[in-house]
Amino acid sequence: MARQAPIPGAARLLALVAVVALVATASHATPAVAAAPPPNDDRSTPQVLGSLPATVDGDTSLATLDPTDAPLPCGVHEWTGTLWYSFTATVTEDVPLNLIAQAPSFPVAHIYRVGAGGVLQPAFCLLPQRTFVSVTAGETLMFMVAAPNQASVGPFTLRVGRYLAANDAATAATVMPATLPSEASGDNRDASADPGDPRPSCASAPPVTTLWYSFTPASSGPVWLNVGSPVGVQPPVAAMYALGTTGQLVEQACSGTTSPGAQAVSVVAGQPYLVMVGQDPLFGAAARDVTISFTARSTGPLNDRRSGAAAIPNPLPASLTGDTSAASAEATDPRPACATAGLAGTLWYTHRPTATGPVTAQVTSSANVVAALYRVDAPTTTPNGDLTYVGCAAPKATWKLSSTSTYVIVVGHRANKGGGGTFNLELSSSA
Repeated sequence: MARQAPIPGAARLLALVAVVALVATASHATPAVAAAPPPNDDRSTPQVLGSLPATVDGDTSLATLDPTDAPLPCGVHEWTGTLWYSFTATVTEDVPLNLIAQAPSFPVAHIYRVGAGGVLQPAFCLLPQRTFVSVTAGETLMFMVAAPNQASVGPFTLRVGRYLAANDAATAATVMPATLPSEASGDNRDASADPGDPRPSCASAPPVTTLWYSFTPASSGPVWLNVGSPVGVQPPVAAMYALGTTGQLVEQACSGTTSPGAQAVSVVAGQPYLVMVGQDPLFGAAARDVTISFTARSTGPLNDRRSGAAAIPNPLPASLTGDTSAASAEATDPRPACATAGLAGTLWYTHRPTATGPVTAQVTSSANVVAALYRVDAPTTTPNGDLTYVGCAAPKATWKLSSTSTYVIVVGHRANKGGGGTFNLELSSSA
């Protein structure tokens, strides 16, 4: 170990005085007083949730860890501290639960059912999201909220019961402006789902939360139904309905998991329409800050957008004609390798082959029109992020297609090569 050089003369004295002063200061310093843990830090004294709905705020940074805490149902065996809550059901029902993290915390709620003799039976684990728990009248639940590590401690909010948005039910739908563009917004994290809600055709399952809007257009004509959510959050499902002759809901358009993006629909002046916005359970937690709008649609081709893609008939061959100069392009349109500057005036087609094998595509056009093939894969939160590039016909290509996959063909003219024009796309099996 290196030795410290001796301090000569006055310098040694000054150093000694400094050391003595430091020791004296330390000996007289007032020790920091740790904040007392909250009353519900121990499971024997949980905070009791009375009538529903109930909201409690907590902070896991104030909690301590009790070695006698109940077994953990979440697969992790060490926590920084625990806070306890209890609730006794008065009726048999499905109770909504919503655990909300306040950045940068990441709380986890462990749900227990209280069995005979007060024994806690692990039920499930709730991350920061909204879900439901089934309870029977007289049953008691215990909630243990904890953080998995020190970096995750902090404030949180636990909501138990239904906190319903004003437009949670179809009978209380938010009225949208009659003139275009007609816009509305909402937050479906606090919405519920009614067993009687219709199942949209573009959802993988009945939505877990739903908000309702009504739209009575001032004029007839084609419009776009648009729905969105924050970047990185899977957009919700939006289904538009008209009232049938007996009052039933008749779907007019659907934007969602299986048909994402803006949807083209024709509306009639003075006729009321309902729009149900919900979250597909395939994507878990409900979307937040939902936006919905109706915007004017030009009288251009219906397949100008992916949502209106024209189906390619089976079996092949097929001959497709169109005019890209009458179409538009969106910022989210894919950019194929054969059009480095992107495509303008895109037209969309969809195809599900009846047999696996090679298919030859031939584009005939004098307007720099190309055809790009994409395979449709699992949905993502990115517009058109489910499309995998296969190849481009510029003007001719042979692609190997699978009967187990769905494909889209995007036809457009190169963005830096003029204003587009007519084309003919021939598709034929080359097996």
